[in-house]
Amino acid sequence: MPDKGFKNDMKTLPIICSFCPWNGLFKDYEEHLKVKHPNPICEFCGERFNSTTRLDEHKQKECTKITVLCPLKEFGCSEP
Repeated sequence: MPDKGFKNDMKTLPIICSFCPWNGLFKDYEEHLKVKHPNPICEFCGERFNSTTRLDEHKQKECTKITVLCPLKEFGCSEP
């Protein structure tokens, strides 16, 4: 569990929005997401989510439209 000092340091970290060109402090990012991106959409399949956390989980584990390069490409594999 992070201590109070660590949490305070986190608030002052600069961050760039993953959905638009906005940038600012971490402490302001959650409000920015609520106002500007209330229901984020997967850019690969178009599905809507109720949070960026849920969208990230979807992209990492569930989205079937994301093209993942074959890890053996450098060894000659030509499959996507």
